[in-house]
Amino acid sequence: MNDTSKWRYCQLEERRAKIADNLKSERKKMGISQIELANRLSALLGNEVAQNTISSWEQGKTIPPVDRLLALSHIFRCDCGYLLGDYDERTHNALEICRETGLSEASIENLCFLKKWGVSDTARVIDFLLFDSRERYTGHNYRSVLDLLNFFLSYKDTQTVQKQVFSNGKIVDYTDTDGTISTNAIRLNERLIENAVLTEIQQALISVKAKIKEAKNDGKH
Repeated sequence: MNDTSKWRYCQLEERRAKIADNLKSERKKMGISQIELANRLSALLGNEVAQNTISSWEQGKTIPPVDRLLALSHIFRCDCGYLLGDYDERTHNALEICRETGLSEASIENLCFLKKWGVSDTARVIDFLLFDSRERYTGHNYRSVLDLLNFFLSYKDTQTVQKQVFSNGKIVDYTDTDGTISTNAIRLNERLIENAVLTEIQQALISVKAKIKEAKNDGKH
């Protein structure tokens, strides 16, 4: 065997081993057996895939053909390039996108997977929310939906002194010791504040929906 043949042989063996490792690792992450994976492939492809075929792939004896690789990438929700060992990230450039955006790798993978298989609704909704956060309009009387959602999800009632809000909007400390409250005020608590934020989120969503429709009609989005 000459040097070129040796190099090709080594490259092929390394690639077989990488594919085998990735397939086995992804299957185990899903918590399914080789038989279960074979059944899923069979159902997806419309023809039978045997358990010993999966075993052969995972041992590096054989390499899955293209149609099997495509089906496997669908089942594992990853790129074919990852299964083939072309890159270590499960989806191409996922880690780079994570570093730039702060999104988790799992979120990036899910968005890429949905886009690849023609499910665009999730990305479209996220795009709408980002559109809302970057565009400010006259008459838009609400904080962006993303800001409000962040406030709602991270809000913790840490008040040491109870508050009361009057009908004119004024908020003052509630210091009465007899348990009574003014007839033109209500006592603020965590549930009331969260409900108020939810109402504002609802109104902000209605507003952004109208503005998106307007921007589309103007050809801006």
